[in-house]
Amino acid sequence: MKKDVVWLVVAIILLLGVIGGLVWIFGGFSGDGGSVPETTESSEVSDAENQEEESPEEEEDEEESTDSQEEDLEDISVDEDVTYSTGSQDVGEDTEELFALDSIDVSKGEEVMEIEYVFTGDDISEDSSIPVSAENKSSLGAMVIVISNVESDDTDMDYDESISVNKEGITNLTKIVSGSSNTAKYNLGFVDSPEYYLYEPETVGDTLIVKFSIKYPGGKISEEEYGVEEFTSEDVTVESSTADNGVRISGYTYSASGGVLRYVFKTSSNTGSPIPSFEGSITDGTLTVVFPSLSADIIYSSSGGTVSLPAGVTLNITRSGNQSAYEFVGVGDEYKLYGTESPNQVILEVRL
Repeated sequence: MKKDVVWLVVAIILLLGVIGGLVWIFGGFSGDGGSVPETTESSEVSDAENQEEESPEEEEDEEESTDSQEEDLEDISVDEDVTYSTGSQDVGEDTEELFALDSIDVSKGEEVMEIEYVFTGDDISEDSSIPVSAENKSSLGAMVIVISNVESDDTDMDYDESISVNKEGITNLTKIVSGSSNTAKYNLGFVDSPEYYLYEPETVGDTLIVKFSIKYPGGKISEEEYGVEEFTSEDVTVESSTADNGVRISGYTYSASGGVLRYVFKTSSNTGSPIPSFEGSITDGTLTVVFPSLSADIIYSSSGGTVSLPAGVTLNITRSGNQSAYEFVGVGDEYKLYGTESPNQVILEVRL
């Protein structure tokens, strides 16, 4: 009987040992169970840190991409085989052959910009040529480009329309009225006179190419606003340079298209802003523009006081002391009147 009790106790102890072993094997450890969530959390924190570190790099890449798109620079550079200068330059010959201006290509590089005029014609050959001249005019804030023997312009570029450059002291390339038949004329606006090189006209296939390479002169392009660039019937008043600064009107151009007369006063000065003070008002079909203080006015000096303009508009010019007054008779009831620098000019646009 005692042996049976002993064996029973031993069996119970062994059974408890086996059950405990099974629980130990399959149940795992409970004391270190928090280590898995901690590792997961640590991993998440590490990923978040990596994301935070990478974000600025991604933003920098995006900024660099945006800057590159904004600059849109071409792979062009200074031509080491030619001599750049700020002086006037003339190329080409007058072969009496007439050409059509097919396109104007303006490219911007890191140190230079290029302008290419592309011409077509009936009998372009290796002997074809075209007269071209260029001159920096600091007083006007522009390089004046004149191309002769141009029979037509197929670029659809209107007079006083511009191609923007807006880089390191160069503002834009503007088509202007030449005043001569078979002649194309352009102003390249600048802050300071640039060094440039005008290549001899070159025949490429069935086209004739005129090319400029122009170094950026540097300098800050003025962002100052003079006057009103939206159509208005209200009076316009701008206070700027006076006769004491030597400010003057040194030339003009005009054109009419799309029911609008555009008259451009070219201006210059000895000191201060090249834009003179001016006032504008419109009443009953007469637009009056007054320059209250000019040291000189070449338009008045050369016009005789009355000028016939397109669309039946008559321009009456008077001058008393330093003041010049312009009356445009036979216009509509809205106008724009504003000044720009590089090139230096006061621009009037009036509805007909």
